[in-house]
Amino acid sequence: MSTLETPMKSWIAPGPGLWERDAAHQERPFSRLWLDACLAASAEGMADAFARFGIPLSGMQMADVEGWFFATPSPVDEEAFPERMDAAERAMAERAWRGLADEWHGGVRAEYLSRNRAIQAVDPASLDEAALVAHIQDALGLLHDAANRHFLHAVAHWVGVGLLLREAKARAGWEPERTIQALAGASPTSTAPVLALQQLSEAIARDAGARELLSRGGGDAAATLSALLECPPPVRDALYAYL
Repeated sequence: MSTLETPMKSWIAPGPGLWERDAAHQERPFSRLWLDACLAASAEGMADAFARFGIPLSGMQMADVEGWFFATPSPVDEEAFPERMDAAERAMAERAWRGLADEWHGGVRAEYLSRNRAIQAVDPASLDEAALVAHIQDALGLLHDAANRHFLHAVAHWVGVGLLLREAKARAGWEPERTIQALAGASPTSTAPVLALQQLSEAIARDAGARELLSRGGGDAAATLSALLECPPPVRDALYAYL
């Protein structure tokens, strides 16, 4: 559904200043659940990152307008500016973005995987009302923490890529667009799902029963997925890995 098909009924700015809609990530209004769970966490993560990297912003004010996600930057006050400049010098000297990457791969990522799997292992149908409420709270808590962490890492990523763009321009005369194009497909994390899907495709191609399941077409997607999970290990294991 395009933005033209879901226009805002009215426009009232969430506050003073210049507000921008996040058109890169949103084509239709977000759910109330997502907005309630993620707006505050996103702002917290960015504020933390701005402080760590000495960026002269106290944070990003974030708000929804009829489900649409808007943000505006909040500059630091005059008294805090020298402290931010000191933080920026430390971040550059210590390459603080690398420290965040080491922290992530050194244990934080594994912690999030464990929390995700623990929540996914629970069958909501088996819970009474109190346990279901607690389960939902656990899931929302994880979503909050993950959004916070995401935006902390996003700012670190912006700093690192920004330095790369600057150096490519200074050393090779490359415009930012050319450098960005050269980065396409360079992230192992971003390309991992594509590689897993390729391995699944190859496993299905070698299995006559799996090919037959997919060739029928027009059926219920969930039923087809369940049937594929009953296929011999090469297909089943590749599908689990992709999921």
